[in-house]
Amino acid sequence: MDSTDDASRGVTCVGHLLAETPTRITLCHAIRSPRMCYLPANLYCAEDQDESWATRSRKHIDPWIKKAQGRLIQAGVTPERISVSILEDCTGRTSGLLEEARNTGIGTIVTGRRHLPALESWLLGSVSRQLVNWARGMAVWVAA
Repeated sequence: MDSTDDASRGVTCVGHLLAETPTRITLCHAIRSPRMCYLPANLYCAEDQDESWATRSRKHIDPWIKKAQGRLIQAGVTPERISVSILEDCTGRTSGLLEEARNTGIGTIVTGRRHLPALESWLLGSVSRQLVNWARGMAVWVAA
């Protein structure tokens, strides 16, 4: 889960597809470690700033998580079936999400697809593509 329209599309799809099922849904957001920033930004990250980094990241994502919960509830998912997991200090978003899925027994990951030009997508990569390539023993749904 992030603050993009792509993630919102994934939430909408999950709500419509799973509203009438007993399936539990976890909204998960991975906060990258400030030490994993690009070098110029990392030069300005002091050790004692880690907590404020996570706090700022949580403040940014909290409204998006609340909107996602609202979308799921509007689609007919009961609030008891929705949980939230915010992962802090991840070396990478994809590896954090996959580790969380494996540790908690999640069998399906839903992600949105970024609509990047082919060259930019190849150069930068994307969490969606990495999830599809790296997930083993679980399903990955990509909402386009």
